[in-house]
Amino acid sequence: MEDPPLRRVGFSTGIQAGVVLGLYVGFSVAVVSALTQPDDLLRHLQLFCFFPILFALVLGPILGFRKVPDVEYENPIQKARELLEEYNEGQGNWRVMSHVHSDGRTLRIDLNNLSNIRGVVKTSLQLTSKVPVRFIVGRGTRTSRNPDLRSHVLGYIEKEIPMSRVKRTTSSIEVLPPTVMSQVEKSNTIEKIVLYSLPIVIFLAWLELQ
Repeated sequence: MEDPPLRRVGFSTGIQAGVVLGLYVGFSVAVVSALTQPDDLLRHLQLFCFFPILFALVLGPILGFRKVPDVEYENPIQKARELLEEYNEGQGNWRVMSHVHSDGRTLRIDLNNLSNIRGVVKTSLQLTSKVPVRFIVGRGTRTSRNPDLRSHVLGYIEKEIPMSRVKRTTSSIEVLPPTVMSQVEKSNTIEKIVLYSLPIVIFLAWLELQ
């Protein structure tokens, strides 16, 4: 699979991201200011407004210069139903029209009442290079309709797909495209930087306001 073309995030989007981060920091510093000098409302307001402007001017261009995959999302439902049509088991049993759905981006496949589970999962994994695919497998408990379904599907997916792309929830197993995972990792890195730097900023602000 070829990597999708890259596009820049854009200056306006970078500015918006900078403002959001600035509001987060500005609010925290304003709280410190309110705790040290409760009566100085003007200073609280100035601190709250200063950081969004600063972050927008400094971080905005940097964030806007970043490149992300230029992926055109298409509703995958039609293609998925064509691929899985051979696994139809007749009315009252598993059928693509009743068990395969989509919200426009994520493909949702209910594996309950299905005989050829491995065949449907194997064929559906072909679509995960471009769109997220969520397999409805139940909780995997004794009270579930098919207690072994969850472990069976997860065991097969583990052999075919890196687990870093697999997202497990209470009643489903979702496989994400590689492009989505790369963006999630970058977002997590930015969040960690903000979370680790915020206590330092607050501490410095507290020293300055003393």
